[in-house]
Amino acid sequence: MSLEWLKLRPWNGSQQTALEKLSVQLLAHEPVPDGSKFVAKGSPDAGVEAFWTFLNGDEWGIQSKFFLGALTENQWAQIEESFHNAVARHPRLVKYTVCIPQDRADPRLEKQRWFMDKWNDYTAKWREYAQDHGLHLEIDYWGEAEFLDRLTRPENRGKLLFWFDQHLLTIDWLLGRVEEAVANVGPRYTPELNVKLPIAATFEALGHTPVFFDVIGGHRARVRKEYGRSQAGPARKEVACDWASLDNDTAEVVSALAAAKAGSVSTRKLQRWT
Repeated sequence: MSLEWLKLRPWNGSQQTALEKLSVQLLAHEPVPDGSKFVAKGSPDAGVEAFWTFLNGDEWGIQSKFFLGALTENQWAQIEESFHNAVARHPRLVKYTVCIPQDRADPRLEKQRWFMDKWNDYTAKWREYAQDHGLHLEIDYWGEAEFLDRLTRPENRGKLLFWFDQHLLTIDWLLGRVEEAVANVGPRYTPELNVKLPIAATFEALGHTPVFFDVIGGHRARVRKEYGRSQAGPARKEVACDWASLDNDTAEVVSALAAAKAGSVSTRKLQRWT
């Protein structure tokens, strides 16, 4: 799945505010030491939308910017201004997370400066600025990959639905839909009268069910059986073909099917033989 950021549900008419709220929600559920306290801010926010305070008084703050596409100098300046405000007003800051809904382009081309190049330069300057103000802090980045990782966790499926109107297809969600369908059909549903359709095999494969692996095992057994017949009979003497190549290919197929039955073969390797 992908996150379609232009479809992010606005909050108070603003997608910028929506991203701030989403970032705060996710930060609130990040793993932190026991006894830490979480504070979500309103606007103005002194450079952080929310922050954790640890037992020793150190803080982890977060700042979000709804910037899509290549960042302009003005947008970099906005991030820098927020960082300066955070350093000035949160003197116990030890970690600062910048949230921008895009991954950092990093083609590493000579004489070209892309997102990652600029990020590295700016963060080096910001860390030096923080050190001049007595802070030694970590600056990290949440882009689309980091948001996607968090939003596709089962515990965050409600956030995904609310902010993007997308369902996360967890096992619990799928079981719930089956139970709804059975309840709606009521006494008309009888498992014994269930009609099997060819597409059922596709779902068995997608689900990596025992039935699917039994089918794989059956294919392997048939290949080995037919290969054994070719060795025992007169075919090798009477049929002109590259038997050495056939032997190698058959061994590879049998090996691939054995690995597939164990659930360890790649889809690409299996597709080569189908």
